[in-house]
Amino acid sequence: MASTVIFTIGEMLLAPTGEAAATRFVSPGLQGRHLGVFFFAISLGLALGPLVGGAFVESNRGEALL
Repeated sequence: MASTVIFTIGEMLLAPTGEAAATRFVSPGLQGRHLGVFFFAISLGLALGPLVGGAFVESNRGEALL
């Protein structure tokens, strides 16, 4: 339960600041490209995270790594 709360707080902090950080130091013409790369990286992590995590659990005979 506590890990879910911590994860949710992290997501709430990342959402508004991540977009601002991705576009703050680029020229106005490239902001859309940088936002696209930023959200692609987040989506890729969300897509590959369960696969990689599952492979780690399977390689450890079904036991958690922690």
